[in-house]
Amino acid sequence: MQFANVSRGQAEKVFVVVQEGGDQELLPGNIAEFDVTTTDADQGYVVSGSSVTANLTLAPSKPLAGICDSTLSTSDVGRLQIYGPANVRVVTTITAGLPAAATTHDSASIGTHVATTALMTTDAHYGGGLGVIGTVLEAVNATNHTVQLRMM
Repeated sequence: MQFANVSRGQAEKVFVVVQEGGDQELLPGNIAEFDVTTTDADQGYVVSGSSVTANLTLAPSKPLAGICDSTLSTSDVGRLQIYGPANVRVVTTITAGLPAAATTHDSASIGTHVATTALMTTDAHYGGGLGVIGTVLEAVNATNHTVQLRMM
């Protein structure tokens, strides 16, 4: 893990090093998840996007890895942010103060996660915290929000 220097003038951020699993390029603000594999060296290291659409019965089936900080090309090694304020791609505006959850919102973004309002009152996956990435600090616009990540 990489911990940003503690500073009285800047919020703390934490990153993990990962490798994209060969599926597709991950773009800044997108949510990645760990690949489920029997290869020991890849466990907790290889990531990809997902094609799960979050709703009342579906949630991500793999552990969330973090938010892409800068473009991560296919099979490339890079870093994902897992804690602190981050720019996150969203489906639509989420009210500040609400939890944000991972989802894929349409066929154009299959393989990449974005955030949506968490469905924590009715779904066991979200109720247990699976899929929740953090709390929205600011609804920047309809496609980008600042989210206080809690993915550690």
